[in-house]
Amino acid sequence: MDNWFTVGQIDIDTFIISEYRHWEETHCYLLNGSDKSLLIDTGLGICNIYDEAIKLTNNPIIAAATHIHWDHIGGHNYFQEFYAHGEELDWLNGGFPLSLETVKKMVAERCDLPDNFDVSTYSMFQGTPSRVLKDGDTIDIGGRIIKVLHTPGHSPGHMCFWEESRGYLFTGDLVYKDTLFAYYPSTDPMAYLSSAIAMLGQGKYEIKTVSLFKEYVQSIGGFKVMPDYDINSVPEDYESVILIGGFTWRKESAGQVKKLAADCFKKGRVLGGICDASAFLGTIGILNDVVHTSNDLNDLKQWAGSSYTGEAKFTAKQAVCDKNVITANGTAAMEFAKEVLLALNIADKDKILDWYNFHKLGFYTAPMPEM
Repeated sequence: MDNWFTVGQIDIDTFIISEYRHWEETHCYLLNGSDKSLLIDTGLGICNIYDEAIKLTNNPIIAAATHIHWDHIGGHNYFQEFYAHGEELDWLNGGFPLSLETVKKMVAERCDLPDNFDVSTYSMFQGTPSRVLKDGDTIDIGGRIIKVLHTPGHSPGHMCFWEESRGYLFTGDLVYKDTLFAYYPSTDPMAYLSSAIAMLGQGKYEIKTVSLFKEYVQSIGGFKVMPDYDINSVPEDYESVILIGGFTWRKESAGQVKKLAADCFKKGRVLGGICDASAFLGTIGILNDVVHTSNDLNDLKQWAGSSYTGEAKFTAKQAVCDKNVITANGTAAMEFAKEVLLALNIADKDKILDWYNFHKLGFYTAPMPEM
């Protein structure tokens, strides 16, 4: 299994270990401290990454996964100590949302596999982490402090690792040189938007979640969250209200959100709605005097009834922003995210457009943006 890994050196004690013979081209990062070493992700597990890592350090090595996908935890079984985020512990105990046969197909496809590798024997790593990580935690490896940033979207427990002293941000699958995959049952484009706001905004905004009740809720994509506020306890000093898509906007209970949306609109703050949530705004009369879009004009008119008189302002576009009101159809997650980022002035316009183009068009068409 020679030449499976390609090793590069970032600085005197930071290395990148890559798997270029597989289409996913997983990159793992070895950070050497004075006491310990941290290996961020362990690749596909097709070959033994531990044997490669110990050539680069004499320290004990801790493995930390950006997220619990097969191409990031495949080599975890070679390490006695590993860290994971609490949102994905179930995936380490048989709860991964894709079947093993589906994973095996992805491991074997478009891959220059070693001659003595048998994909039929491949298995998803299972185990109990020695430490469960959460947003804001730090990892001290001796002379190097690594901060954990919870960045869900690609997966519910996705993490980035930030080393402020050296200006290194290890992004896993939040940012990489290709088109972002966000179509698995465990991915959530709206959670990804929250992560983009946090990363691009460099702490400018704090993301909070709201639901009708302070109880766990689950998105269509399987993303579970405990809301920060119930609908009656939202503070007055918010900057924006973003309504995500879903099947519940047509239920009577959704009417409890009308007061919050109307208040946001009246104050001139950024108000967004995607998919059915955009049509929900029509039922409040918010779309009557702003350029807007939605899934379908006829459906919008029928559902909103006499509350909607804004047909002349309707435009058949993916996403629209007018007077701080952002609307989008259900297929426009990236366009919606772009308009939200621009309206909130998260970063310089060029930086936001670079981020959008990179993830919309892919690496071979758009350059990788600076974070």
